[in-house]
Amino acid sequence: MRTSDKTAPEVRDLIQRLQESEERLRLAVESADVGTFDFYPPTGELQWSNRCNEIFGLPPDSKVDYETYVSGVHPEDRHIIHEIVERVLQPGGKRNYGIEYRVVGFNDGKVRWVSEKGRAILDDQGHALRFIGTILDITESKMVAIALERAKKEAEDANRAKDQFLAMLSHELRTPLTPVLMTLAALRHDPNVSDEMLRDLELIQRNVELEALLIDDLLDLTRIEHGKLELHNDAVNIHTGLDHALSILAREIAEKNLTVTKDYRAVEHHCWADGARLQQVFWNLIKNAVKFTEVGGKIELRTRNDPAHRIVIQVADDGIGIDPALQPRIFDAFEQGGQATTARYGGLGLGLAISKRVVDLHDGTIAVQSDGESEGATFTVTLQAMETSLLEGPARYLETPAFAGKRNDILLVEDHEDTARVLRRMLEAAGYAVGQANSVAGARDLATKRVFDLLISDVGLPDGSGLDLMRELRERQGMSGIALSGFGMDDDRAASKAAGFAEHFTKPVDWARLRDVIERLTTEQQRVKQAAAG
Repeated sequence: MRTSDKTAPEVRDLIQRLQESEERLRLAVESADVGTFDFYPPTGELQWSNRCNEIFGLPPDSKVDYETYVSGVHPEDRHIIHEIVERVLQPGGKRNYGIEYRVVGFNDGKVRWVSEKGRAILDDQGHALRFIGTILDITESKMVAIALERAKKEAEDANRAKDQFLAMLSHELRTPLTPVLMTLAALRHDPNVSDEMLRDLELIQRNVELEALLIDDLLDLTRIEHGKLELHNDAVNIHTGLDHALSILAREIAEKNLTVTKDYRAVEHHCWADGARLQQVFWNLIKNAVKFTEVGGKIELRTRNDPAHRIVIQVADDGIGIDPALQPRIFDAFEQGGQATTARYGGLGLGLAISKRVVDLHDGTIAVQSDGESEGATFTVTLQAMETSLLEGPARYLETPAFAGKRNDILLVEDHEDTARVLRRMLEAAGYAVGQANSVAGARDLATKRVFDLLISDVGLPDGSGLDLMRELRERQGMSGIALSGFGMDDDRAASKAAGFAEHFTKPVDWARLRDVIERLTTEQQRVKQAAAG
């Protein structure tokens, strides 16, 4: 009796604490706007809270069964419910689950997104006796997520469209430049052209080449942003690269009567880098210094090494300077110091953006410092130097002697009439025999009647692709080839290589480089034939 008297208060206290705990849990669930449910698979009975009624668009205290619950789920999502129940009821199925689906309100037809989390209570044989769980309205967050996903897709689509537009634009702009540049090159080597006319031709050529560089800048920026710019690293002499960039701008420097000084103090002045890309960086920095420095101004090129075996390269000028507020954005694409600067000095504002990305790819840094307008500017590039002083002097290109044999036959396939006419004239003037076609069908016909040593073909032709033509001639005759195209993205070059082209030239074509490649390929072709003949 005493024992019963003693334990009764403890039992009452335990019951009270359980009730309080249950009440706290109920308050927490209600404040979180979470609905709760209990589902009994053996009987199909479903018990849930009024928050579930609210989510499904039912009056308070409505009694529902499993079939009513499923009928409130969006028709396209009901399979989710059936699949999760079937999975949990399978022997060895997971007890816990979490799903998302849509419901359609019974009273208003409003579609809501919900997140359901549940657990199966199993008997000793592993059969589900009961499901307990929660249902949470996630419509708002889901709509935000869907909107973000849609915006992401639209941005990706727009980005792809932009890339396709730039590639097409480059093709349309490059194609007519090729005959212009090649005609200029031919005229400049004509002994009958007067000195005054030569100066005019040089002026035209510089401006056409500038247009080609602007096109290249647009494409380079696209390649870099998509991580498709490949580096071809070698030991690069930084001092030689600076001097080369300086020599390219010699005319502009002379026209503005600028004083250029060099202070090359770096002993370790070689880097493992892509020389052509660094050349592009140096040219951009020096070009900017020339562009934004007034007549009679000063430009200084400086190098030094720091204790970490890095080479610090500086291009400084006493020109118009940069507003401190604009300096953080100076390496952004299309940003070159504000609209007033763009209106006065022109340009697209891509040079520094490309330079920044190229330096980043070399694990280097680039920065700018200016005390403000009219105070000049200093651009500083820092790169890891090679810890050696053994590399001295510029690397020299060793030309391969031209193969001393018969005149080479070239199959030229180009549907742009002006380009074809000029290119054929220059090839024949250089001593090559040329067969010309303006279509795939015409090229095939010529190739059946005559043996050619080399194919030079446009990629886009009226009746097919130069890629297919190259595959066919390579397989049938073992012919080597050079692709000509207005498209110069990495994918375009890869497609040319896969088709069997040895080289891919992007229009406008550099005649001097084309001539070197023709000599190399035809020489290799002749040697192969000679070796096969014994």
